[in-house]
Amino acid sequence: MRISKFARHVGTTTALASGILLALSQPAQANKELDQMSRQNTNWVMQTKDYSSTHYSELYDINITNVKNLKPAWSFSTGVLNGHEGGPLVVD
Repeated sequence: MRISKFARHVGTTTALASGILLALSQPAQANKELDQMSRQNTNWVMQTKDYSSTHYSELYDINITNVKNLKPAWSFSTGVLNGHEGGPLVVD
């Protein structure tokens, strides 16, 4: 079976492009500063608490008996009535 020049060219170009993309790609890296801050119990620097997505805090000030008394401390309106929401982040 004979392979046309075009098919050979496409195959070579695809292989070359794949090799370049693979060489240039880098694994995702954690932000060292965020990682250090997330280790402190007083900070909740990302939506899942930390890069391990533990959703866990060792703090005990809020518990099952007093959680019902929590109230918003402040709010901010962006002017958009719907379409975005997010979890609270606390960084001291």
